[in-house]
Amino acid sequence: MSAFQPKKRASYFYILILYWIGGSVSDIEARSSYVNRIPNGSKNRCANCHIRSSGGGPRNAFGLDVATALRQGPNFWSSILASLDSDGDGFTNGEELGDADGDGAPEAGASVTLPGDSTDFPEIVQPPVDNEAPTIVLVGEEVIHLTQGSVFVDPGALVSDNVDTALVASVSGTVQTDTVGTYTLTYTATDEAGNQSLVMTRLIHVTPSSTTLHLRREGTGLVLEWEHGGHLQWAPTPAGPWTLMEGAASPHSIAIDLKPKFFRIR
Repeated sequence: MSAFQPKKRASYFYILILYWIGGSVSDIEARSSYVNRIPNGSKNRCANCHIRSSGGGPRNAFGLDVATALRQGPNFWSSILASLDSDGDGFTNGEELGDADGDGAPEAGASVTLPGDSTDFPEIVQPPVDNEAPTIVLVGEEVIHLTQGSVFVDPGALVSDNVDTALVASVSGTVQTDTVGTYTLTYTATDEAGNQSLVMTRLIHVTPSSTTLHLRREGTGLVLEWEHGGHLQWAPTPAGPWTLMEGAASPHSIAIDLKPKFFRIR
């Protein structure tokens, strides 16, 4: 009878060990299943919710919020839990797990960090400082001559910048082609950092549709007269190149020299 008692105690002790191991395994399996309910939870596994990376033991700040969310049901991950910043590091749980809106569809390639560890958070990439202003290049001539009543289409300008790639020049000014005169178009551009380009201008000279240039000799020089406005130009040959005589108004006096000169109104 005494020989049988140790064997009975050993069996009973063995059953207790099995019972304890069985309960522990079941508990671990139940909790490890939560990993798959967290976006990108498989990366850090139990460390997402527990202070020890192996799992079990005290929960971290995120783990406590998960425990609260579990009271609403097994599908605890939601936009509400995603919007919380459990560890107070300035990034929401969703941002740290790659699912900012909490819809359960993580963003591909997202940087995944621990939502319960304030020392682990996504890297903050500072945008480069942009102190360089965009540049403008006019398309076409800086000075355009038009006949009164003609149609004018602004050739525009090209904008280039060291950072921004889709900038468009802002144009101010109007051209009234039915009225003789000189019009100025002004072009500027501002990039997203607030840097403003140098101002570029284009002059549009609207000249009369028909005018007659009169020349008469006066003393040792010539006097040129014309009507209806317009701008006086000269060239060394009838084919040009033509040069605008700045500030010339009818009547305009010139000295006679031995060099051939041709004049026109534009």
